[in-house]
Amino acid sequence: MLIREMRSNDLDLVIKFEIEYRNLDKAIIIPFVEERYREKFTEKKIEDYVNNKTLLYIENDRIIGLITLLFQVSLANFKKIGYIDWITVLKPYRNKGIAKQLLLEAESYFRYEQCELYYLFVDKTEVAKGFYDNIKLKQEDIIRGYKILD
Repeated sequence: MLIREMRSNDLDLVIKFEIEYRNLDKAIIIPFVEERYREKFTEKKIEDYVNNKTLLYIENDRIIGLITLLFQVSLANFKKIGYIDWITVLKPYRNKGIAKQLLLEAESYFRYEQCELYYLFVDKTEVAKGFYDNIKLKQEDIIRGYKILD
């Protein structure tokens, strides 16, 4: 098991993951067009996106899960804020602590990037609610959608 940042040479692994994820989880309504994804992925090196990171959970040279992070400096108070846009784990690997490991790694990354808080964009599905309950995310945290990093 390895958690690491996505790199430009991960294109085929990521595409395979995206296709598998959507085939296993029919609740996903966001369409995936491989040609379009390849085009966008190769327009610019992934490493050049300084305000965006995707962390991959890899097992046996296969992506099992990922989490997408964004960073922004608020012009209201000039504090750096993190955002978690997407946490995804393949259906057969859910309830094994993988999403929680990705979330903890994201929090570490936010601290490293000197973010003072982060927002988690939450899904309202039962699967997502089960995950938030499992990691002890309080309902008020979900409603507010953020966590202060100490």
